[in-house]
Amino acid sequence: MWIIKPNYNKHQTCFYCGKNKAIADKENTTTLYKIVDRGKFMLSVNYLKIDIGIPRCEECYKRHKKAGKPTCLIFLIGIIIGIGLCFIYDLPFFKFSSEPSEWFGTIAVLATIVLMWFIACVMVGSLIRIIINAFMKGTKDEENNENYPPIKKLLDIGFMSQKPDAAAHYGKTIDFDKTILENTFKSITDENNCIIRRGQ
Repeated sequence: MWIIKPNYNKHQTCFYCGKNKAIADKENTTTLYKIVDRGKFMLSVNYLKIDIGIPRCEECYKRHKKAGKPTCLIFLIGIIIGIGLCFIYDLPFFKFSSEPSEWFGTIAVLATIVLMWFIACVMVGSLIRIIINAFMKGTKDEENNENYPPIKKLLDIGFMSQKPDAAAHYGKTIDFDKTILENTFKSITDENNCIIRRGQ
């Protein structure tokens, strides 16, 4: 695991607004992954993980927190409504039984309800978040990090934002060049004013 952090000993400008001074304890973080070789087992891979700090100012930090609240709130409301409907309509599968065999159906249906509400609420919450961010002129969305130079450089050499799925990469050629990674690290350090170190 590697960690890439902005060098706050030198001046750092907020990535999201591009004008204010970034503050160390307000930075955003994201993680990128890259498969390096096959694991010991058939459906396993070894991958490199890099945590990246993105410089952010106090103002953008507050705006991002405000934009993220609706998603969490709508998700909680959705769960409450979903469970409440079960009680209101006295659905048979929600009646607890002493028969163990009937619990499997109860758990399965409840899990389905939670999953459906989660998907619906995330979609609605994301839409509201997009609308809120549209009125936040001069500030990029918290998840709009692809153009942050260190992240862009790593994406260009094959890193991904999703944790690698061994099954999805079964039979595919693994393209990992240690020299390319070292050169990219040097570029990030020299050109983008960052500190790179090994993590736990």
